[in-house]
Amino acid sequence: MHGETLRQFDRLIELRQLRLQSVTVGLPRVMWVLVIVGAIATLDSSWAFDTRSLTVHFWLTVLLSALLGMMIHLLVTMDNPFRGDYSVTPDSFEMLYRNLMMGGA
Repeated sequence: MHGETLRQFDRLIELRQLRLQSVTVGLPRVMWVLVIVGAIATLDSSWAFDTRSLTVHFWLTVLLSALLGMMIHLLVTMDNPFRGDYSVTPDSFEMLYRNLMMGGA
C-alpha cells in the first residue's frame, strides 16, 4: 500500500508539472504562420470567383473574413486555456484541495 501511495504521489507531481508547463506553452510559431497565410490565401482566392454584382462579392468576402477572424480568435482563446476571460478556473482544484487535505472544511 505504501508503494502504491508513492507511485500515485509521483503521478500527481508529474501531472502538476505538465499542467504548469502548459501555461507557458502554446501553438508553435509555424502553426500561427500557416493559419495567417492560409487566411490571407483564402481571402485572396475569394476574389477569383466571378459574380455579377460587386456588392454581393464584397459582402461574401466580408462574411468570409468574419468567419476566419472568429476562427483565429477561437485558436487564440484555446491556445491559452489558463489565461483570459474564457479560461479554466482554479475552483475545482481548490475544492479538491479543501476536501482532501483539509477534511472538507
